[in-house]
Amino acid sequence: MDDLTGAFATVTFVAFISMLVDRTYTATQYSLLASIGTAGRTLFASSSGSLVDWLDGDWGIFFVITAVMVLPSLACLWMIRRQLAGMLAGARVRLFSKASEIDT
Repeated sequence: MDDLTGAFATVTFVAFISMLVDRTYTATQYSLLASIGTAGRTLFASSSGSLVDWLDGDWGIFFVITAVMVLPSLACLWMIRRQLAGMLAGARVRLFSKASEIDT
């Protein structure tokens, strides 16, 4: 189940980053955004074992703590949902409109 949800998260993350980058600088912007997006996971993963040791091996509390750590990100996403919806609408127009390709 973990691999399945990880795959969904990766596909969603790649699609979101692909929507954000400009086609002129795709490689540079994509690599920067991808490395920023995975920096937290890479940096904090090394200390998770220490946290579980500090919790006397209680993985249940560890998973509750990590779930609570996600809540600020979800709150931020909720606050910028209208801007994201506008970006998605703009991306749909750029990707699927033949008129925009002819005009440029």
